[in-house]
Amino acid sequence: ALTLLEFPRHAYNATHDLSSHATFEYYAAHHFQFGKQVYQNVGPYGYVNYAYNYAGYLPVEKIVLKNLSRLGLFLLILWASGRLPHPGLKLGWWAGFFVFQPFGWPLAWPQGSGPMVFQQMDWDQVYGYLTIYLAALYLLQPRKGWSYWLTSGALLVLLAFTALTKNTGFVLAGAVIVAVCVQKLLSKDFAAALGTVLISALSLVALWVLAGQELVNLPGFVRGIFAFSSGYNEALMKSAPLQTTLIELLVVGLLFWRSVYNWLVLKQGIGRLMVEAALLFVAWKHGVVRGDLIHVSALFFAAGLLAVPFLWVTLSVQTEGQPARLPAPLWLVVAAGLALVPAALLSFPECRYEPRGLWERLRSNLAWVASPARQTAKMKGELRDVKALSALPGIKAKVRDSRVDYFGYEPGYVLLNDLNYWCRPMPITFAASNETLERANEAFYRTPQTAPEFVICVVGSVDGRAAPQDDALALRALLDNYHPVLVEQRQVLLQKNPPPWMDHAEKTLLAERTVRWGQRVSLAEWKDGLVWMEVDIQHSLAGKLVSFCFKPPPCYLDCRLLAGETKYSRSRFVSSMGTSGCLISPFIDDNTELLKLYQPAHDLSDCQRVESFGLGCDPADHRFFKDEIRIRLYSVALPTKRASLGQSPFAAAAARLEQVLQLQPDSVDALNELAWLCATCPEPKLRDAAKALRLAKHAANLTGRKDPGVLETLAAAYAEAGQFAEAIKTVEAATRLCDPASQQELLGTLRNCQQLFESRKPVRQ
Repeated sequence: ALTLLEFPRHAYNATHDLSSHATFEYYAAHHFQFGKQVYQNVGPYGYVNYAYNYAGYLPVEKIVLKNLSRLGLFLLILWASGRLPHPGLKLGWWAGFFVFQPFGWPLAWPQGSGPMVFQQMDWDQVYGYLTIYLAALYLLQPRKGWSYWLTSGALLVLLAFTALTKNTGFVLAGAVIVAVCVQKLLSKDFAAALGTVLISALSLVALWVLAGQELVNLPGFVRGIFAFSSGYNEALMKSAPLQTTLIELLVVGLLFWRSVYNWLVLKQGIGRLMVEAALLFVAWKHGVVRGDLIHVSALFFAAGLLAVPFLWVTLSVQTEGQPARLPAPLWLVVAAGLALVPAALLSFPECRYEPRGLWERLRSNLAWVASPARQTAKMKGELRDVKALSALPGIKAKVRDSRVDYFGYEPGYVLLNDLNYWCRPMPITFAASNETLERANEAFYRTPQTAPEFVICVVGSVDGRAAPQDDALALRALLDNYHPVLVEQRQVLLQKNPPPWMDHAEKTLLAERTVRWGQRVSLAEWKDGLVWMEVDIQHSLAGKLVSFCFKPPPCYLDCRLLAGETKYSRSRFVSSMGTSGCLISPFIDDNTELLKLYQPAHDLSDCQRVESFGLGCDPADHRFFKDEIRIRLYSVALPTKRASLGQSPFAAAAARLEQVLQLQPDSVDALNELAWLCATCPEPKLRDAAKALRLAKHAANLTGRKDPGVLETLAAAYAEAGQFAEAIKTVEAATRLCDPASQQELLGTLRNCQQLFESRKPVRQ
């Protein structure tokens, strides 16, 4: 029970995951309306999934609700343990909770003599699966009596609560209710089926209202769950090593085989098969779509903990008086499959097994139980320190109490500066993964009543995606209705334009073409204007099947860019977002390029104009797509209100990094970023080879010359100083340190740098 408890372990910061988790708590504290104001991958109780993250808005409610749900899981584990046929199985199952806990990854590499910060796996998804499954097993029992009905009622409330925490929880809880009703109806227990539906519906409504939500928005919340899911597969997919995917398939296949065995041989009922099939499918998709360590480990650990009740917990006593046992040879096959889990996890270079992590968790939980006031004070102090490092005093002074949205994927900057956060429906740029969400975000910025006075903007992308696609319709609305007024750190503050307000997008058709994969489209005749592109890519029947069962095959956008000199860009193109369109030329992939559009002169010669582009896919994936691609090109207007900022974003970034280094002289991140800026900045007055070398060497020493990113910066500093032999030697050392499986993007950058150094050219970026 002490292991299952969850308490705050660190304050949130401005990084994507932690700051996004903090916004969930902010939404709840300020009664943001889900299904109307916010469409996220969580519900109005979603903040409880991240109790380890201290944000300070609803700390008591979050801790209490989280640990009440964990208490429900603990009682379900005890109930299921009582149905295991042998004490050794109980001990083995319980031991699994302790054995799996030490798996994790480095949250931050060691600096100097300091210890490595170790991040344990996020257990919320795994324990959520386990809670829903064990609750389903209890509800599916062929029992009657007051104790059964009372416990079942409590479990239906728990399932309703779980449904309002996360989208996957809603889908799986709904699957449980349907399965229970089907099983009860087949056994002609009509009263139980009707009671299950009524109690579930009433619990959902009551919890929805208690969360400060208006009942009229509940249908919109349900629709939003499926709106969020559409496009997620392709937009956020990431490939795992092949052997990992094969092991995932083997593990899930073995468990599904057991589900069929439970149904056909043990006569456990169709309801159990329905629940187990839904659970395995959701866990499989969650683990393979985004095949990084976090999601893959969630699938494997869930499978490991689910395997015991899948194999050994039966819903009724057999005629011999003993639960049916799995034949020994088949048990060995399943055990052998699950034994491959550590091998699959260790295929990720960043995976670590730290036994001390278990002790640290237990010690932290004991400290919270013994002295919650002291632990809360510690978290508040840590949060104050984080706020000091993330301060945006200039932006805060300009914004004051006005409403502010954050266009990017690190909304923690708004919260850490105590600004009046007023977010668009899908608040994270890369998660607006389909036209429905993009249209909702565009309408938010084009409606004067909902559009905030200010927007903090950081253009960029993740996972090698085409940056112009990320929330493209919302970005275009910002270009039409906002202008930059301030740059601080790397954040650009945009402010509403004075009237007239552009409440709709204007565009003029330039051309409409049908092309094939790999065929290039020239934009040379429209190089002096803004070109908007809409793409209609259709999957074949095989492609649709693969997308549903696994994940869509990737597409790529290849651009020939003109920005002073010719260069090429290759990024992943999300076909599900193609029809909504994006600004293809100029190619806006960071704030520097964004600000160029607001220059007083209308000359776009210094922007990254696209001379030509093509869409491609891997040759083996051609069968998953239809041959023809429909492309429409439009002309769109430049921003209506131009601006000339007094300080360049590079100068602002340098000033802020100097401030950070005054507080933390050994901050590797700050040393590395400032050294890179001094070595590669396109503004000559900010380049300083001697300073870049000094900072980069210090960062390299702090990391033991084992961080390839830091060595890349040191190589750039050597090149700026004219020491190209040292630059080549350093970039080769950085290349040797890279992992080919997980650092492809960095390897490509290092290769480009080496080509420059061999031509005796420095980096300019």
